Amino acid sequence: MSNAPTTVKTVRKWFDTSQYEAEQTFLEEMHRQGWCFTTKKCLGTKFCFVPCEPEEMVYQIDYNPQALKKDPEYLQMFWDLGWESCYIKDGIIIFRKPKRLMNGSEEIYCDPENKLERMKRSISRILAWVPYWIFISIYWIGSMARDLHQYGFDGFELVLLILHAFIFVLYLTIVVRTLARYLRFKKKL
Repeated sequence: MSNAPTTVKTVRKWFDTSQYEAEQTFLEEMHRQGWCFTTKKCLGTKFCFVPCEPEEMVYQIDYNPQALKKDPEYLQMFWDLGWESCYIKDGIIIFRKPKRLMNGSEEIYCDPENKLERMKRSISRILAWVPYWIFISIYWIGSMARDLHQYGFDGFELVLLILHAFIFVLYLTIVVRTLARYLRFKKKL
């Protein structure tokens, strides 16, 4: 048995939940280049790959934390259809299947109603953070107003305020993009 270390390739990329198709395409392209996806780290921005034989592989992403908790046969259903679950964490499940084993175009969600449900779960994941942002924003605004009135405004508070505003705008962008994608898809039905 060889003790040679396994080569691991890491790629930093960020996809929000509305970009699941782009993420699937990225994973498929890496597999075609001979890099098999193993895991995501650093809040999902660091993708890890190991060398493999280049192959046409189809990746599918699901956001379904409740199914994993309530239905022990959820994963078995996909396994029985030839899908491998290659990543399961925080309600995100990534499946893959060699294209040569498929009958035409296969997706884990092949009917519009189920795709709509997946999008709803994705929106729920994002909207779960709304109370946090409301609380933090109210706290920050109150704290800043009090400090400004009592002590004046210092540079550190300004940096924190700008950082908070940047993260908040990023969060709002994700919410708007995901909701817009959901509404466009729902309108097509």
